[in-house]
Amino acid sequence: MTSPQDYWSPTIVDLTAWFDRREFWFAHLQFSWLDFERFLDDLSVPLASVYEMFAELWQERIWPTAEIPLRGGYSVAFVYFDYPEDADGPIYFDHPTWPEPICLGRCGGNCQLPALRDEELELLSRSAFDTSLPPWQIYLLFLPGALRPELPAALIEAVGHISDLPADRIAAVVHSQYNRPSQFSWSHNGSHWVHNCQHSLRNPAESGYCLTPAEFDRIEAMFTELFEAIK
Repeated sequence: MTSPQDYWSPTIVDLTAWFDRREFWFAHLQFSWLDFERFLDDLSVPLASVYEMFAELWQERIWPTAEIPLRGGYSVAFVYFDYPEDADGPIYFDHPTWPEPICLGRCGGNCQLPALRDEELELLSRSAFDTSLPPWQIYLLFLPGALRPELPAALIEAVGHISDLPADRIAAVVHSQYNRPSQFSWSHNGSHWVHNCQHSLRNPAESGYCLTPAEFDRIEAMFTELFEAIK
């Protein structure tokens, strides 16, 4: 997958090199728009170690990128873009037959979320192909794309891999952070899964902002094919 680069010409580096370090995952969850410092405190995570990780990841000269191959020739990538004026975490999908990758959402400063339904997020962790990454890492990597997942069981399990706290304590923290009512929701309009948040690229009501009709079709076909493949 070719990631767009600006005039700074940063070096693309392998984001998975950080995956064995717990502080990376806690730093990565900043994208989930939760009460971040309280979340860390509730899980007994030293704040200083997480901010040191931020300094490693956010450098204008490098863009850490993780590309995950999926079944059917598809792929999905998360990129840490650090521009002089802002920082972003876009999620790209690609396939050899597509004219170009599709950005389904952006975490960070230029928020374009939600990008993924809970079911799609869990699907990615089950559809990875030819990778040594465990499903929980793939789930946490793309968790910010769901913004606020409504099905916390998978998240509780994933956080259990990076925290030594008892399972009931982790569950209580996750529920307190993510189990909040929202006026926004997913629905199927007969052709595609769409979201009614004005920031989502999957909101067709935002005509100058959302995916093109062709991109909507490609994304819908991709998820349909991936769901069929794991039945």
